[in-house]
Amino acid sequence: MTNITLELTQAQNLALDLVAIDKQTWVDNLVINRARIALEEVISDKLIWNQAIVSASHNGIDTADDWAVLLHARDAKLIKTAAEKEAARQLEIQQEIKSLTAPADPLSLTLNQVQFFTLLEVNFEKTRDEIVAVIESMIVDPMAKSAAKNKFLYSQEYHRDNELFSILSPELSISDAQIDEAWLEALQI
Repeated sequence: MTNITLELTQAQNLALDLVAIDKQTWVDNLVINRARIALEEVISDKLIWNQAIVSASHNGIDTADDWAVLLHARDAKLIKTAAEKEAARQLEIQQEIKSLTAPADPLSLTLNQVQFFTLLEVNFEKTRDEIVAVIESMIVDPMAKSAAKNKFLYSQEYHRDNELFSILSPELSISDAQIDEAWLEALQI
């Protein structure tokens, strides 16, 4: 049994005297009725309540006693208290804020053709033809060379983790950090 103690100011006490002959009984009835409503809310969630009934039955709990089933549902972690729900909600909010304020990961972001070729021309002062020349000089296998050139010239989306960057970056003297920075900047176009 849990005892709840309540302190009232003199004015609050007087106000309660205006509506209740026996304040303790009035408060007891209020709290007990709210607990009953909370039980009804849990019971109305058929999925959770059915899980609680089945689990309680398997554990030898009298399923006709809704209060006993409620206690079992809590022990079986089928339901959460208001404080647990609020803590989870606050955690979700913090994670959402973190995701919105965290620096973007270039590996997870794609560029379109305009963004990609602008990145090369503005940030690295390289034209398409210059990049194609580097591809032709670095890749020996004719099929791989043709695929790399076509992928470079005609893709609709460009992914930061494309293997072409690992081939081109040393030849063009471009670091991964420089590519990442330019990639994020190109996203603004």
